[in-house]
Amino acid sequence: MMKVWHKLFVVAVIFIFSILQLSVFPFIHLIAITPNLLMGFTASEAIMRGQRAGMFTGVLCGLVMDMSGGYVFGAFTLIYAFFGFVAGYANKLFLPDDIKWPLFVFVVTDFVYGIVVYVLFFLFFGDFSFAFYLLRVIIPETVYTVVVMLLLYPLILRLDNKFLESEKRNAKKFI
Repeated sequence: MMKVWHKLFVVAVIFIFSILQLSVFPFIHLIAITPNLLMGFTASEAIMRGQRAGMFTGVLCGLVMDMSGGYVFGAFTLIYAFFGFVAGYANKLFLPDDIKWPLFVFVVTDFVYGIVVYVLFFLFFGDFSFAFYLLRVIIPETVYTVVVMLLLYPLILRLDNKFLESEKRNAKKFI
């Protein structure tokens, strides 16, 4: 269960990442692609804290995406919440010092997210150019997201560990 201070930390990171993703990275994009920091953060929280925290973070990140111009309000909220919940299964295999597992989760979540977005927002509306979308959007975005998250993940992990230590110290006071 996430404590209040950790929830405020999650909201602050989502705020910062949404500004970066929606306002800063579009100016330093690679081949018209920006990293999906909000999906990366959703996966990070799910890996470190489990399904409930991943889903909570996913709902907040999805709401940000919906409010920033989603096609159907609530669609991104459901997508991000789903990926946060599913990525939370990785928590059982989480080792803080091992970057391979989070790297794998980042690749899978962002890649499958790209496919889901294509199916929901392009295929259903008659755009059948999946190969083009795969090669020009999904794969480059996945690579860009993973590279940026590999740089940000250690910082997120370090801050999250501080909250965990604080929660454990506070829990011992009440025992």
